[in-house]
Amino acid sequence: MDLDSRTLTYVNCFAQRFASTGTIRYRLSGAPLPCPLPDDDVFTIEVREGDAGSEGQQHDVTVRVKDGRLAADPPQLAVQQRDTVLWNAPDASIPGFTVQGDGEGFSFSSAALRSECLYSHAFLTSGDVKWVDANGGPTSGTIRVRSVDASDPETCRRWVDSLEQASVITVEGETATPGRLEVLTGQTVFWAITNAGGISVTDERLIIPFQ
Repeated sequence: MDLDSRTLTYVNCFAQRFASTGTIRYRLSGAPLPCPLPDDDVFTIEVREGDAGSEGQQHDVTVRVKDGRLAADPPQLAVQQRDTVLWNAPDASIPGFTVQGDGEGFSFSSAALRSECLYSHAFLTSGDVKWVDANGGPTSGTIRVRSVDASDPETCRRWVDSLEQASVITVEGETATPGRLEVLTGQTVFWAITNAGGISVTDERLIIPFQ
C-alpha cells in the first residue's frame, strides 16, 4: 500500500490531539487519489475541560462503509482536553479517505498535517522510499525497508519481536528528524508533527509533475 497521508487505509492511521474545549465537527472524505468519493455525513467530537495534570488519553474511531458511505464508529465522541483521537480502517475493503474537521479557531486535516498530530504507516514491501511534502513544502526524508531472511528461524523470531518496536520521525517546522531511517518489512513508522505548515507525508513516486 502507498505511503501517503492524504490517503488513509488499513496500513496507516491518523491521530489528532485536542487542547481546547469546544465542539469539533469533521468529515470523512474520499481521498484525492485516484477517484474522489462524495463527502459523507458530519461527525462530532465534544472536547470537555480536563484535569490540569492529565497527560490525556487515546480514543479510537474506526472508519467503516455503511450504506455505501464512509462512516465513523462511534459517530459522536466525548473527550477531555489533551486527549487524542485516532482514526483507523479495520481492513483493506475500506477505500482511501481523509479526515478534515474544525472547531472554534482550530482546524485539522490528515492531508495537511499541522500540529500535535500523528501519522503512521506500516511498510509491507522492501526498498528505498523517499517521502516528500505533496503540498509543496521542503520537508522530506528517506526510509530504507529491509527484507527478512525467512529461511532462518532465529532471524524470523527477532523479526517478529521487532514488529512491536516503533520508529518515530519528529517534524518541527520544515525539519524531519531523523532524515534517514532503516526499518524491516512489516514495521510501522510514526510521524509526530509538533509544528508544521500543513504538510503531507507522501511517497515521491506518487507526485504527478505539472506538464
